[in-house]
Amino acid sequence: MFSICIPNYNYEKYLGRTIQSVLSQTEQDFEIVIADNKSTDSSVAIVEDFIKQGKNLRYVINSCNVGFAGNLDRAGALAKEPYCIMLSSDDLMRSNALAEYKKFIQLIGNKPVAFSSRIGIIDPDDKPTTSTTHGGRNANLWKESDIDQSLTAAMGYKIYKISADEMLKRCILYSANPLDFLATCFSREAYEGVGGYGSSRIINPDKWFHLKLLAEVEYVYLLDVKLFDYRIHPNNQTAQQASSGHLKYMVDEYRTSMEIDARMLQKSGLTTTQVQEAFVKNTIFKHGIGELSKGFWLKSLRILFMGLATYPSKVAFNKYFIVYVLLLLLGPVGIAITNLVRGQYKK
Repeated sequence: MFSICIPNYNYEKYLGRTIQSVLSQTEQDFEIVIADNKSTDSSVAIVEDFIKQGKNLRYVINSCNVGFAGNLDRAGALAKEPYCIMLSSDDLMRSNALAEYKKFIQLIGNKPVAFSSRIGIIDPDDKPTTSTTHGGRNANLWKESDIDQSLTAAMGYKIYKISADEMLKRCILYSANPLDFLATCFSREAYEGVGGYGSSRIINPDKWFHLKLLAEVEYVYLLDVKLFDYRIHPNNQTAQQASSGHLKYMVDEYRTSMEIDARMLQKSGLTTTQVQEAFVKNTIFKHGIGELSKGFWLKSLRILFMGLATYPSKVAFNKYFIVYVLLLLLGPVGIAITNLVRGQYKK
């Protein structure tokens, strides 16, 4: 029923634990497929040890490193089952994850679908921890009014159900990702229908893939229960984004603002102008002032310059432009008062 697709690169420290978390599922109707991105550590030996034990596992080794995004589709191409989960090789599935997903699929029926559960946060030693950026429900996307009472009663916890059209609109307006990468289950039919992840995004290829899925499916769902664990450690995608000065993230967001196609505009009911204005509001002003409030003056200045280079008129004529410039000119004083200004961007 499920293809658990695991893209891997040099995660020997975590890979065995990730594989074992899948093998320990109470629901055993799955296959594990792994795409190794030319690792230089003992990752492949770890995989082969599981195969020697007779585990249901297949893998390929790329002839060269094809990048993070490219390797997602190498893993996805191996899938044979009707439903897929792209599980990072440093994350974990809780033992009842597939059983809950199977029960949910049986309730909604066999159709192109995308859904996710909530996630827990763990440290390098598998101990629960917290994060300010992961694990919470985005209330701008998943609202209490979206709870489906019938599905909630059947599953025993809240199920949010939203038309894909409405979710696409919300995601674009808030520059947000509707689903957690590691917990997202999607039908292989939908995956193939949108051409997979594609290799056009640098740091967050799952976000663009999820937007494409929303243009393909009828509804999207959130299961309000934690069934997966996202690992925080110095080498994961979040850490890489922080170390790159958020430049890769911003390039991804800019490309998305340019590549929202006619079909996605039609489904979301938005215009190209609204898409560009959402990029300016969220990725330039909100993100830039947020970085300034953390004391990252130079990074905040670079974000403003990127906005002026991409959509100059929409930045220069935005009502917050003068405020942003003044905060930068004030230096340490501007940094001290940005927390007061930030409240305007959370509305």
